Amino acid sequence: MQKLEKKATKTAIGRQFEEKAACLLKEEGYSIIERNFRCKYGEIDIIAKKGNLIVFVEVKARSTADFGFSAQSVDKNKRKRLKDCINFFIQKFKIRDCDFRFDIIGFDGNDANWIKNVFLEG
Repeated sequence: MQKLEKKATKTAIGRQFEEKAACLLKEEGYSIIERNFRCKYGEIDIIAKKGNLIVFVEVKARSTADFGFSAQSVDKNKRKRLKDCINFFIQKFKIRDCDFRFDIIGFDGNDANWIKNVFLEG
């Protein structure tokens, strides 16, 4: 029972940080077009748009930086899955004539760190 409660709490905390990230994006003039988009490759936390630019956002949070910063937890394997998920989204919705970018919004304690245009390998 404790394991389920811990997972539920972790999920709820994750959703809170995704909401904070969405607010940050909105403050910068982005509109949120999708949240928690899931496909066979994984999940994209937030998909936002500003003008002709679509931004795919991974949200990460850590209570402390004792084990590194939150954004550092997006490793090579996670980036590959995200790239596949992004490509799936673009193809599924037949998106044309837009620019794309992948960002990470990391929360370390109370500090937000928005890393724009992260390189996706693979």
